[in-house]
Amino acid sequence: MHYAKEKAKSVKNKIKENALIIGFDTIIFFQNKIIGKPEDKKEALNILIRLNNNVHSVYTGIACLKDDFVMVDYESAKVRFNNIPGEKWKEYIENNSVLDKAGAYGIQDLPVGYAVVIEGRIETVIGIPIEKLKQCLERMGLWNLRQ
Repeated sequence: MHYAKEKAKSVKNKIKENALIIGFDTIIFFQNKIIGKPEDKKEALNILIRLNNNVHSVYTGIACLKDDFVMVDYESAKVRFNNIPGEKWKEYIENNSVLDKAGAYGIQDLPVGYAVVIEGRIETVIGIPIEKLKQCLERMGLWNLRQ
């Protein structure tokens, strides 16, 4: 949530008009450790091999800023990686952008059968906590959840 707010604040500071600014940030939590973005492809491979054949948690923070309105929150999901051979992970890393993604993967980029969301929403794993976004927009009068 902190980094989502910092991202939104950095944009707000750069623009003149009173716009709605929304920031997001995602982390992976596995074996009592936060996993962020890998520094290089070697670290990406190590992360994916650690997550392989296991369940991990994904947390995506959201920050909505407009005028004096501030809403900061998060959603979580659980993802299970199937047992994928290391060579397949190397191939994935070579053919996809992994260095800008928490946990070294984008679930939307993974080949079918690599992972499944077992709890929560896929949008949270992608990095857009859709229910919290709707709540933000509703609180600002820009969305009506009851329609």
